[in-house]
Amino acid sequence: HLKVADRNNVGLLTLTQISAEFQTNGTETDGVNPVAGEGNIMGFRVGGLGFLVDPGIYCEVIERSQVNPLPNMKRWFSGLLNLRGNIVPVIDLAVLLGGSSAENKKRHLFAIDQGERTMALWIDSLPEIQQVRLQSPDQLSPLSPLLDPYISSAFVDKAKIWLNVRFPEFFKALGSQGWQNVDGEPA
Repeated sequence: HLKVADRNNVGLLTLTQISAEFQTNGTETDGVNPVAGEGNIMGFRVGGLGFLVDPGIYCEVIERSQVNPLPNMKRWFSGLLNLRGNIVPVIDLAVLLGGSSAENKKRHLFAIDQGERTMALWIDSLPEIQQVRLQSPDQLSPLSPLLDPYISSAFVDKAKIWLNVRFPEFFKALGSQGWQNVDGEPA
């Protein structure tokens, strides 16, 4: 369930329409086969990592929206966004995972989930449909103590790592740890 929306909800594209643009070799894009762990799944890149989104989770690319920063927040918390009346937290996953923000680069806002559960991430390029063969994340080196517990599977393609993250659980954990800067922590 992916939609690409502009500020006025003009020109919404569904996952089916986007999938048609990315289809190759006549393969279908109906999600990952849960038994075999292979199939097509939507993914996006942040820094050197790829992230996969389960087909059952609603998500959308948001164009031309203003993110309103808040003072005294952790560096990875970019601020809040008004998405059709819902106040949505925006996080910079690159900064959260120890990298640097690519503010000078054209990035996109990617909202995951709906209603009050929605979170938005800065992503480096538009989402793509990936042909995957998922494997256990046990074969990966630890990436981040914040993220590792929420990686359900992984996929390596041409030396690029793709992680299947349980985003709703990950977002809930981020919210419970707090957004505000604590004295002594780097901003």
